[in-house]
Amino acid sequence: MMWRYSGPNWWWIAPMLGLFAGALLAFVVVAARALTGTDRTDGQAMDTLRNRFETGEITQDEFDKTERILHG
Repeated sequence: MMWRYSGPNWWWIAPMLGLFAGALLAFVVVAARALTGTDRTDGQAMDTLRNRFETGEITQDEFDKTERILHG
């Protein structure tokens, strides 16, 4: 018996390869962010903390304590 590898039965391969490549790329990005500790909110939190300190809403001790918490 001969097997034919052409025809309409192979139409699903391209979409599946695209989904697989997209999932692999998403996994790599999430893993890289988790391993490097990159967090976009850290900079925003420090900016907010500095602004609160500059306007006098918090004391030097509160600023130092919160900064240590933010940086781990």
